[in-house]
Amino acid sequence: MFAQKIKSVIAVFLGLSLHWGCGASPGKKNADPPSSSPTAPAGSLTVEHAVWAQGGTWQVVGTWIGLPDGPDGKTGNDLDLAFFGVDGSPLTAVKIEEVKPWMTVHGHGTSTKNMVIEPDATAANVIHVKNIRFVMSGPWEIFVTAKSESAPAADRAVIKFNVR
Repeated sequence: MFAQKIKSVIAVFLGLSLHWGCGASPGKKNADPPSSSPTAPAGSLTVEHAVWAQGGTWQVVGTWIGLPDGPDGKTGNDLDLAFFGVDGSPLTAVKIEEVKPWMTVHGHGTSTKNMVIEPDATAANVIHVKNIRFVMSGPWEIFVTAKSESAPAADRAVIKFNVR
């Protein structure tokens, strides 16, 4: 009798975990990404759309290139990152230490093996991240760890978005 109750509790728990862990939430068909740090509209790399780094040393804006509806799980996705200082002015000599795609609701990331990270040829505060491949749709985050001449200590920002 006790074993049967335990099995029932485990089955309910697993069912809810799978349901909510796959992007669903109570009362919603699909979970929206948290609104605290959306990526900017296509072509908009302005400080108004910036996300602050956790240590408050810089701000970053992410814009998906050629994807007005956001990234998808079928192709390599390209992201431009524009970095701004505390005062909102463009940062110079930005050095990326890590760009890590992560799906928090499932506790996994995706391979960064074929990702290409390169500075923009004309804008010193813009970094191109090419060929980001997502293994599934749903809510994702990209952890961006970077530093610059004016912010020499590495700091990290989290950009949140949905993969369709």
